[in-house]
Amino acid sequence: MKKLIIILLVLLVLDIAFAVYHLLLPKEFKEPKRAIIATEEKTDNIEDKIIQVSEKYLGVQYQANTLIGDKNTPEELVINKDKVDCFTFLDYVLSEALEKSVQDIRYKNSRISFETRNHYFTQWIENNQKSLFNLPTENCLEKTLNYVDGLVPVKQKVCWTEDFSQLENGDFVGFYSEKSGLDVSHVGIILIKNNRIYLRNASSKQDKVIDEKLEPRKLVIGRAFKELVEPKIKTDLQYIKYGSLNKCLLQKQVALMLEQAQEYLSDYKLVVYDCARPVSVQKKIWDSLEGKPEQNLFINPEKSISLHSYGAAVDLTIENLDMGSEFDSFNSKPLTPEQIANRNLLNSVMQKAGFAGIKSEWWHFEAFSIDVAKEKFDVVE
Repeated sequence: MKKLIIILLVLLVLDIAFAVYHLLLPKEFKEPKRAIIATEEKTDNIEDKIIQVSEKYLGVQYQANTLIGDKNTPEELVINKDKVDCFTFLDYVLSEALEKSVQDIRYKNSRISFETRNHYFTQWIENNQKSLFNLPTENCLEKTLNYVDGLVPVKQKVCWTEDFSQLENGDFVGFYSEKSGLDVSHVGIILIKNNRIYLRNASSKQDKVIDEKLEPRKLVIGRAFKELVEPKIKTDLQYIKYGSLNKCLLQKQVALMLEQAQEYLSDYKLVVYDCARPVSVQKKIWDSLEGKPEQNLFINPEKSISLHSYGAAVDLTIENLDMGSEFDSFNSKPLTPEQIANRNLLNSVMQKAGFAGIKSEWWHFEAFSIDVAKEKFDVVE
């Protein structure tokens, strides 16, 4: 009995000692506040990830000139997430959201040097084109960027908009600069909450990362993407029988272009036959046509990759309009004036949205050249 009492007394003393120790422990050694993200709901949506990651930085101190490197000083990779400026804030958020290194995000081709650092917002988007794209907008101007001392001036297309309806949660935005040698004067992240638009940014005026109401201004928009998306468009998918995807999936930029084409075609509906086509499906189609003359009209997947397999091409028609032949039909019978007009209508709206057609297939449209697609996107296997 005495032994049991002694054991209980020892446990009580240890419990009290631990509680006192925890009370006296300096604040910086206690469980960090950021540990709370372990309980956050996980998401594969890149826009939500950007918002979640950037929220961790609210209140972080603003500090300019934290990076090392200029025309006279060798560049060093600096990662300081406790003190950020408006641009390094974006570096850190995008790298965490995409699970890439800061080096990959901050430097062209991930090569550390003052010359390859993304000093300008439009170049930051362009040099991260496998993860970002510059949202096409109505106003574009070619500017010679020469604001940063020690860099060779470079011509850059800068597009901006004042239409806030184009903004989405998690967009990266820059304030268009009227200065001749500069693209934007400040950058941040769009946060849409309760139908109000805020800018999450490292503010030099408030000396920290804050959310503030976004006032009317010209914006350059960079939108992140990580995976194929499904556009809001009617479908009649033709290659499911070969094991292709049972929904239309495209690269996000291509999906937006397709939705824009539908807006131009206000009186009719586009109907999609095929979008992203895995290489494995392309091979099945090729094999099924063995010995048939039509096989030569398709891309041999063992020799090259179709733009469909990058999610950068689409096959489609206009609902209830006679195009003169069926999908995947290569007959060359003469077209009536009505059929010619219908094909011209399809071509005009697709070209207006940024696509290019090919003469041999009235239904096929490409958002990018094969070289650009290889640079920007991964293959859908």
